This record gives sequence, structure tokens and C-alpha cells, in this order.
Amino acid sequence: MKQTLTLIFVLITTHLFAQNLVLNPSFEDYSACPSDSCSISNANNWFSVLGLSSYFNTCGSNGYHVPDNRYGHQQPATGNGYGEFYFLGGFAENMSEDLGGELSSSLIIGQKYFLSFKISLCDKSNAYSNGMGIVFSTVKYPDPCTVDFYNYIDPTVLKYHSDSLISDSINWVTLSGSFVADSAYKYFSIGYFGILDYINYLPNNLIHADIRYYLDDVCVSTDSLTCNTPTEIIENDFSKINIFPNPASNELTIDFALANKTSFELYDILGAKRKTVTFDNTLKPEIIDLTDIDSGLYFYVITARNGDSIKTGKLVIIK
Repeated sequence: MKQTLTLIFVLITTHLFAQNLVLNPSFEDYSACPSDSCSISNANNWFSVLGLSSYFNTCGSNGYHVPDNRYGHQQPATGNGYGEFYFLGGFAENMSEDLGGELSSSLIIGQKYFLSFKISLCDKSNAYSNGMGIVFSTVKYPDPCTVDFYNYIDPTVLKYHSDSLISDSINWVTLSGSFVADSAYKYFSIGYFGILDYINYLPNNLIHADIRYYLDDVCVSTDSLTCNTPTEIIENDFSKINIFPNPASNELTIDFALANKTSFELYDILGAKRKTVTFDNTLKPEIIDLTDIDSGLYFYVITARNGDSIKTGKLVIIK
């Protein structure tokens, strides 16, 4: 009984004393209200990396106010402020504007840590992508607002990024994971660390990818509950795929909010493939033309980008 009580005490105290190591995780503490693109350092313990990351607060001005600002409309996930990072791709040289922060203490080598942060696509972005992530460093990156970053030698880093395509500009999406520290990291940078092949363009886009995300509620802790990280990364919910009408006649509607590239395949009862349709952007209902398909019973398969079958079913066509 005594050993049981001791174990319970250890578990409870471990959770109580575990803390978020990120200083000013939700951008609430600031030295001055934001009013220009080089004001991320106005939020205490935050700084720009590679570019001119912005800070937004309810007290801001000149387009750096909350919730309406120069890049769109978004309420903070917590409190009165949030940050922003940016990626411009498609030109001869890609450009990234990340933002960095500081931990209250260096990470312990060999210790497992949990992390999470919330992002939301800015309304004025013309594309979205995966690859948003975090890079840990043993030394502080210089602020490009005051230092020539390109003459700076990168420190040893540990990278962690998401494979999920994030296209939500209304809600905050939480990315989370875990890692084991291999160095005494004290600083970090959050931004875009993906590749251009996984960028999806929105309608009426230009010839380049102009991607901006708001950032809020950054967490690094030894306790998964502190950072609320029950899973490694948030994945798409394939159960929300709706296919209608069934029976169908000349058209079939597929309604699902999946950012990944997918394909729809239709087979007859003998197993012969009758139709294949590939979707590069499945964030809106897709209409499949069935005018060339005869009446009968068919089977469909929806396949993800990696080749996995994510939904199958029967389809009746009546002409």
C-alpha cells in the first residue's frame, strides 16, 4: 500500500511541476504594440529568423491589429496576440521568413520532450502546404532586422515537421509530436521546412506560392499533458468523405475536406476499371461525370497520395 501511494505521489507531482519551457508561448507579453513588419521582437522572447516575421495584437496599428490585419482575419487561439511566418516559392530563389523563440532552460540530452503549436492559414495566402515545423538550436539565430543573417553559420539543429497539408484559414490547427533531445538546445525556430512538390495552390493563384500562417500557443515540455499531445501529428479524418447520390444517374458528388492528392476509381462487377479521376485539390465538392457509364452495380475505391485505399463502397447507377 505504501509503495502504491508513493507511485501515485510521484506521478501527480511530476505532472504538477512539469511546465511549458517556451517563454511567452502565446505572445501575450510585449514591450510595445506592433506597427510594422519587423515587430515580432516586440513580443518578449521572440525574434525573426531569415526574414521579417510579424507580430499582431489587439493594441496593434497600421495593419498589425487583431483580429483584422493586413493578412486576413483571425481571433487569437489564446489571449490577445499571435505571430506569423511566411514562405514564398516558385521564383529562382525561394524565400522563408520564420520566427524564433527561447526556452526557459536548455533541453537535457536523452530526455524525451513533447511539443505542440497552433497555426492557421492567413486569408491572403494563395497556396497551402505541409512541412510546417520547428528547428531547435544550441545558439540563438540572429535577428535579420538588425544582423546580416546570410553571413551567419547555421548551428547544429534538430528538425521536426508535419506531413499534414494545412489549409484551414478559419480554425486553429494543432500540430504536435515528441522527440528525444540529442543536444542541449535552448532556442528554436518555427516556419516552413517542406518541399515544393507538396504545395497546393488555391484558385486564382499567381505563378508563385505565397504562403503565410498565423502562429499561437507554442509548447515544449517533458509532460505530454502540458502540451496536449495525445498523438504524434493530426491527420485527416477520412470518415468524413461523403459520396452521393447513391443510386446515381449522370453525376456523382464527392464531398470531403482532404488536402492530400487523391484518386477515384470505379470498377464493374467483373473487376474491370471503368473510370479514374484524380483530384489535386479536394477541399471542395468534386463532381464526377457518369454519362458514359451504363446502369448497373459498381464498386469504387478512393486512394490517397501514398497509394493507400482510404474508402471503398458500392455504387448503383440507374439511367
